[in-house]
Amino acid sequence: MTPTAVTSPAVLRWRARFAAEPVAALDALLTGRVALGPFDRARPADALAQLLKPEEITTADQSLQSWLAGRINRPMPEHLIPEVHAESLVEAFRAVVRLPLEQTRAWCAARHGALRAWLQGFCLDSSRDPEGALLIALAHNQTDRKLLNLWLSLARKGRPLEHAHAALLGLRKMPADDQGKPEHGLPKALLRGLLDYGAALARHGDKKGKGWLAEVDFLAAVYPQSKDAWASCFREIVKAREVPKDVGNWLDQRYPAARGDVKGKGGKGVLAPPGKDERDALLQRLSSDLVGTRPMLAAFLEHHRHYAQESGDSFYLVQTFCNVGKHLLNPDPLWARELAHEAARWEPNNHHTWSLLARALEEEGDWRRAEAVYWHARRRFPHNPQSHSQAAHALPRVRHPSHGDH
Repeated sequence: MTPTAVTSPAVLRWRARFAAEPVAALDALLTGRVALGPFDRARPADALAQLLKPEEITTADQSLQSWLAGRINRPMPEHLIPEVHAESLVEAFRAVVRLPLEQTRAWCAARHGALRAWLQGFCLDSSRDPEGALLIALAHNQTDRKLLNLWLSLARKGRPLEHAHAALLGLRKMPADDQGKPEHGLPKALLRGLLDYGAALARHGDKKGKGWLAEVDFLAAVYPQSKDAWASCFREIVKAREVPKDVGNWLDQRYPAARGDVKGKGGKGVLAPPGKDERDALLQRLSSDLVGTRPMLAAFLEHHRHYAQESGDSFYLVQTFCNVGKHLLNPDPLWARELAHEAARWEPNNHHTWSLLARALEEEGDWRRAEAVYWHARRRFPHNPQSHSQAAHALPRVRHPSHGDH
C-alpha cells in the first residue's frame, strides 16, 4: 500500500469496517457502495489486492466464500441493479485470481456445476459475464485434474467463445496428475481440446478458421519448438481420431506434416486407445462368465480411463462405456449405472449416456430416478427422437401399479 493510501480517511474507514465486519466490508467494496479514496477508480478486485495485508488474506478468503455462499441460488438483491450485481460477481471471481484465496477457490471448484447454472442468469454481455469470470478463476491454480471433463466439454461446445477460450486456458494450466505435478511439456489434452474447439467453430459455420489459427499461433509462442516437433505432436492426436475436413485444412496451413500417414494407429511410444477387437472378445466372454471376465474387463476399462485422462480424447471412453454398459444391464445393472455416470461426466451432451443411465436405474428397480432421468433426457435433447421414444416406452412400465405410488 502506498503512503497516500495508508493515510487516506476513506481507506482507514474501510479497513476498520473490514476488521469488524469483513463480509459486509467486502460486499460494499464489490458492489461499489463505498468510497476508497485513491482506489476509487480501480476495479474492486484490484483495489482489494492493494488494500489487504498478508495477515488478512485468511479472513478475506473465509469472508468471500461466505459472501458467495449467501448468494448462490438466490435472486438478485433488491437494492442492486442488474449491471452492478453482474459486475460484483465478476469482481469476486477476479479476486480469486488476484489473491491466494485457496479456500474460496476450492469451494467454487467443488460446486462449479451449481454455480454455473446459477450464474448463467446474470450474464449481460461478455464484459459482465459472471460464469466466464468463474471459469477463469477455476483455470488458475488448479491442484489436480478433476476439471478435465469441464474444460473438454466447453471446448467441444465452442460457445460462447469466451468460455471456450477459458477452457483452453484451463487445459493449459492443468497439472500433469492428481497430485499437482506441473506439466512441463505440451499437454496432449490441450491439443485434443484445441482440435475439438476447431470442430465446434467449423460446425457453427466458420470456414476460414482465423480465430482457431490465432490460438495455434499463441500456443506456438507459449511452447516454443520446431515446426516438425509441433507436427509430430498433432500427428499423434490425429492418429487416434481423425479431425473434420475444415479443421484439417486449417491445420495444414501451419503444420502440413501433421496429417501425414494418419491411417496407421498406435505404434511404439504412441498413446492410443484400447482396440475394438479386445472389447468384442471380452463382451463375448461376458455373456457366459461375468465373474471370470470381470477382472479383465475392469482392466480394459481402466486402460480407456488412462487414455482419456492423458489425451483428453473422451470419444472412445464414452463409446466403449455405453457399449459395455448395455451388455451389463441384465447381469450387473449397478456396474452399468456406474459406467453411465462416468460417461455422462465426460460428455454430458451425449444422449447415449443418459439413455444408459435411465435404463440401468430401471433395471435396478429405482423407478423414481429412472423416470426423472427419462424426463431430463427429453428436455435436454428435445430434437432427438430416441429420447422421446425411450421415455414413451418406459413410462408405462415405470408407472405400473406394482412399482409403487408415483
